[in-house]
Amino acid sequence: MYDVFKNIEADRHDDPELYWVKESVLDYIELFYNTNFAMFNSEQDLLDEVYGFIKKSRRISKTRTETVTGSRASAETKNKTRFLGTMEMLRRQIPGDLADLSFLHKSTEIGCLEIGLSDKGSNGTKELQEKSLKAPIMMKAFVIQAASSFPTIDISKVETVGFVISGMWIVGLKMRLDRGSVALLVTTKRLKMPESIEEISALLPPVLNLVYSHAQTIKKTAEYIDDVSTSVSFGSNSELTLIPPCFVPLAKANKKRKSEEI
Repeated sequence: MYDVFKNIEADRHDDPELYWVKESVLDYIELFYNTNFAMFNSEQDLLDEVYGFIKKSRRISKTRTETVTGSRASAETKNKTRFLGTMEMLRRQIPGDLADLSFLHKSTEIGCLEIGLSDKGSNGTKELQEKSLKAPIMMKAFVIQAASSFPTIDISKVETVGFVISGMWIVGLKMRLDRGSVALLVTTKRLKMPESIEEISALLPPVLNLVYSHAQTIKKTAEYIDDVSTSVSFGSNSELTLIPPCFVPLAKANKKRKSEEI
């Protein structure tokens, strides 16, 4: 397999898709070269060594990536009701959700990735929280950010993506608002990553197909944003008011008892 892919001619600029596939397969085979599959001690190592092809898919979507940064769209959504008043104390600023990897077109966020070092199953607490709450909240905040930035945007054409990784398992997410104000979230089935060189031919292609599909979605959204960013508008976007706010959990109450209650 290594010799077959090594001899494929692909230029990273003229044919970025084929080049990405070639490099992804060769890099993954290298994980098993003269050694057993390595154990990783941190989420960042796992992301760089095993799932490095996800970050490199930015060549296909022609976007850029940021690692372990607070989402600006998330922070803007969470602090939407924050203002400087005279009758109330200024509310403390809430930080945005921290994504392990973000895909951006210029300053607009389009995709995010959450990763866990170990796998506790599809119903594990971390995976459930990240694929059902954290990632979808950020993905919806990306749509609101785009709608706020470009007055002529049609939110039904803005699709955001996400990845949730638990050890050697990966799930893909896609979100769009083409049913009015209802956000439609599509979740793929869990896909397993190869843990031996013999498993690569069976398990790696479905994962590469998932990542490639997400990269094309990011590229399509980025190209649409480029189109609307050059459109002339003399009014505000009325559609923005139809998007309900993202769910933001309230701050936990202080459960310490007062001194007079002791």
